[in-house]
Amino acid sequence: MSWQAELAEAARQAKARRGRLEPWWVIFESPIDQLWATTPEGGEGWTLCAIARTLYAMGRTFEVVRSTDERMALVRSNAPLEFLAVEESDMKLVMVAVRRSGLHGHYRKSGTEKEYRF
Repeated sequence: MSWQAELAEAARQAKARRGRLEPWWVIFESPIDQLWATTPEGGEGWTLCAIARTLYAMGRTFEVVRSTDERMALVRSNAPLEFLAVEESDMKLVMVAVRRSGLHGHYRKSGTEKEYRF
């Protein structure tokens, strides 16, 4: 099974459990269609995997474009994204990618009012 199929299956299982989970909402100032992500070769956290899990769980399609730097890849959504619904376990890595991509907005945990700007 490919890593994409494994991630899709993990996302399907996570989506089935989602009724018990409270995701973090990452809300962008304006819709986005791409994020810069680190790959396993980067050695400092694999943000590509966290972004892929998030997008699969949201039912969004995307493509991964490798860059000339093997440590980085561009994740392109096939439709603009106004927000991400991120599982808590992926939140740190997703926010690393969001910040690296120079995006702005805010995030908060579902069911809470406190917001954090980025």
